[in-house]
Amino acid sequence: MSDGGVEIDDRTAQVLAQRFPGMVLQAIATAAFDSVAYIDTHFTESVSTPGDPPGVVTGALKASIHAFQSGAQEYTISDGVPYGVDQEFGTRYMAARPFMMPTIWWVQGQMADYFRAMRP
Repeated sequence: MSDGGVEIDDRTAQVLAQRFPGMVLQAIATAAFDSVAYIDTHFTESVSTPGDPPGVVTGALKASIHAFQSGAQEYTISDGVPYGVDQEFGTRYMAARPFMMPTIWWVQGQMADYFRAMRP
């Protein structure tokens, strides 16, 4: 997100990366790009209700979400608009319309499958 972030404990991934270089990065990259796709499909097409992902009005937020490699065994998912963090967490004038945290919860449930798919 523009002004915030979440770090996930990756100690197990680091051990696997030492044993199987390249495969862990592939699993992480798959998780990152699947997360972008998950976010994309969960935006609503009209005005959203508090607690639901944002509705698409101009499409700028939705179009700005991307994943990129940001370290040796690390990918970052971010948005490119200044109001993304306001949508995620809300403001004193607007309730939150989270789109990143639900994705993190979803992808955490998928990680075992991503690592199972790696072939040493």
